[in-house]
Amino acid sequence: MTAHLILLVDDDQDLLTTLSAGLRQRGYDVAVALDAVAAMSAAVRLKPHVVVLDVGLPGGEGSVVMKRMHALPQLAGVPVIIISGRDPQRYRDEALAAGASAYLGKPLAMDDLVTAIRTSLGEEVGSEAGASPSAFAGKVVLLVDDDEDLLISLAAPLRRRAFDVDVATDAVTAISTAVKHPPDVVVMDIGLPGGSGVTVMRRLHSLPQLAGVPVIMLSGRDPEKHRDDALAAGAAVYLAKPATPEELMAAVVAALGGDQAPS
Repeated sequence: MTAHLILLVDDDQDLLTTLSAGLRQRGYDVAVALDAVAAMSAAVRLKPHVVVLDVGLPGGEGSVVMKRMHALPQLAGVPVIIISGRDPQRYRDEALAAGASAYLGKPLAMDDLVTAIRTSLGEEVGSEAGASPSAFAGKVVLLVDDDEDLLISLAAPLRRRAFDVDVATDAVTAISTAVKHPPDVVVMDIGLPGGSGVTVMRRLHSLPQLAGVPVIMLSGRDPEKHRDDALAAGAAVYLAKPATPEELMAAVVAALGGDQAPS
């Protein structure tokens, strides 16, 4: 089996040397870049399996580099792990909202980095939610959100776990897509163009062929109020934004009858 290629991007050469050595010892192939321009060039040329990207880079912010990568069709599904020694709470939330698969604060622990990489690749990590990827083959997840960057970041890890993923960016398209290609699970934002996610969920559940489809509701708004409203209306799980791929995977598996979902 070909080793997974990890692209490390940081202007700290000592850190790159340390991380590269640790990852190679664990069987990964590693490429490095020191600035934003070199990162884009390496990503396009090498098509890495995972990018580990510092927030502060010469030539551009890491979040901007990530968005540019995800705007390219050949890199749209590549998971990006953001790392930073800056204000961790602020940068974690911004990174995940922008589409990062994970956020790690500096100084980095090698075990934490390897866990984040393996999770981003959809591999089993300890008691991580879910069975083997083949267990999900043929299961359909419908993702509904008007944030296309978020759809990309949520769809990629699901597809790596063999889910069939459909996407919709508004209420009308969500309903028509669900009717044409009935999903096993719906992951839906509360605030949608054309109608609220709660209204869409009720319409789906009013259709005999979709009455039992579990819905995972997302929202970045007033979490307590919207959580109560979503669960009262029939949502299987409520997740506050930004939801990590790990949280989403746990919720999807739980909705399919697996392990306990996040509360």
